Amino acid sequence: MSEHETEESSKDELPFAGSSDQTPRLDLVELDEADGGVSDIYNEILGTRDGEMDEEMSLNRMWMAFANEPDVLEVMWPHMRTSYRGGSLPFELKSKVSLVTATVWECEGCQFFHTDRLSKEGVDQDEIERMRDREVERSAFSEREYVVLRFTEKMAEDPHSITDEDVEELREIGLDDGQIVELVDCIALHVYTAFFQEATGVVEKGMSIEDYLGSGDTTAE
Repeated sequence: MSEHETEESSKDELPFAGSSDQTPRLDLVELDEADGGVSDIYNEILGTRDGEMDEEMSLNRMWMAFANEPDVLEVMWPHMRTSYRGGSLPFELKSKVSLVTATVWECEGCQFFHTDRLSKEGVDQDEIERMRDREVERSAFSEREYVVLRFTEKMAEDPHSITDEDVEELREIGLDDGQIVELVDCIALHVYTAFFQEATGVVEKGMSIEDYLGSGDTTAE
């Protein structure tokens, strides 16, 4: 994982969308309302991401929606944490995989989160914009990143389209079977979270960053 920039990027510099009047379809369990196991997980999320991003981005509305069923939250957070911080694929690469997956599924809130995270990691803004615009070209990325991100785009669009040749290409750039599992898991996990957030109204096309963070006028009480 790369060193974090000492000066945070301004949200105004990021390619965030406009406004929306969508409110979540579920209650959101706010930090000051959480108790027991939910409170413990919230504090673990904030502690794990401390210094990586703002608190409101770290503990975002997706987690507050999951908290309506603590048993699901207790499964989801460890899976998400392991997806990024476990295994041997670099944190930054998996964050790029997550952004490409979010872009394929047009998940606005997911894009806000991954754009913010990659910006804080010091990733070049041109790279971020290319991923958000689905312009993953060999000339713009390392060969390893290019192959991984093209695989990501293809799998996120249609997992049935993946061929033996696609997997062999991953091996040719040095990924072993364990790392291929990491990659496929990361893509599948972020397809799932996009589904969850869209269906529950946590995110919607055209929403603003303020809406996603719960600071807009449309946030559920």
